[in-house]
Amino acid sequence: MSGNKKMDALISMKAEIQAQKEGQEKIQKLCFENINIGQFTNETLKLLSKYNDLICLEFNDCKLSSLDNLIGFPNLTKLRLCNNYLDKNSLQHIIQHFPKVTHLDISGNKKISEDDLKVLVDLKELQHLVFNDKDTNRALLFEQIPQLSYIDHKDKAGNEIEDEENEDEEDEDEEDEDEEDEEEEDDEDDEDEDGESAEEAEESEVEQAVQKKKKI
Repeated sequence: MSGNKKMDALISMKAEIQAQKEGQEKIQKLCFENINIGQFTNETLKLLSKYNDLICLEFNDCKLSSLDNLIGFPNLTKLRLCNNYLDKNSLQHIIQHFPKVTHLDISGNKKISEDDLKVLVDLKELQHLVFNDKDTNRALLFEQIPQLSYIDHKDKAGNEIEDEENEDEEDEDEEDEDEEDEEEEDDEDDEDEDGESAEEAEESEVEQAVQKKKKI
């Protein structure tokens, strides 16, 4: 990837993070879509390392060909990597570096075959796998990966699970309500200016860069 494309990807990622940070004190989920990341550079890793408390991370349609260098996030339980160019080596990377993952979505990665999936037996906490291949032998996968409760949003009997996106939104709404209640009880309206001044300055730079890019 050329230097300009790397910079464009970095700017887009910063803009996405800024938008998703709004109104939240603690970031536990980041979602990136339609950003030409390709591979993780030192710059993108430095950016992501600021959010080491993430429990959910998504890179959908980001043209990822590898997960090399993507490490950290000790609390990560949900990983969505839809519609990229990942192969079986990425599965080994997930097993090695994200052992707590319970929900894994690798649908749309055509370089990963159903036979490749059997290594996920080593991902001991995995409960829900999304592969979404119409020819998937779900019965065989349940046998090969016995810790699974769901494959492609269905249990062993073929019953549909409630949409996970709705569950995530409900969890976020509950967290927001709890934060609002705490603020009302404590009557604390002041922000921590020292802690946020540096972040605000960085966010301003990102906004200016994004606007300049649009004008160009």
